[in-house]
Amino acid sequence: MSLVDIHWNCWTKIFALMVKNPGIPYSNPMIEKALEKGIPVLTEVELAYLISEAPIVGITGSNGKTTTTTMIGESSDCGWAKMALIREHQLSC
Repeated sequence: MSLVDIHWNCWTKIFALMVKNPGIPYSNPMIEKALEKGIPVLTEVELAYLISEAPIVGITGSNGKTTTTTMIGESSDCGWAKMALIREHQLSC
């Protein structure tokens, strides 16, 4: 029996979904096992979206994310919207 199977037998009794970090590939044995068993696998961003009561603006892409985030944050300072900016795992309002 593999280590994945041992852990899996314990964990299936206590969780209904799995939350994975974006850096963990879907080919990870634990992720594959969850998907095989029909257990939902969510990313951290998906979970945040599901539990947040506030609107969310996502900024993605290869270039310009910091500039775009800063511009949106500056717009909110001018009364455009009330928001908290989350970047690089730090919260600022």
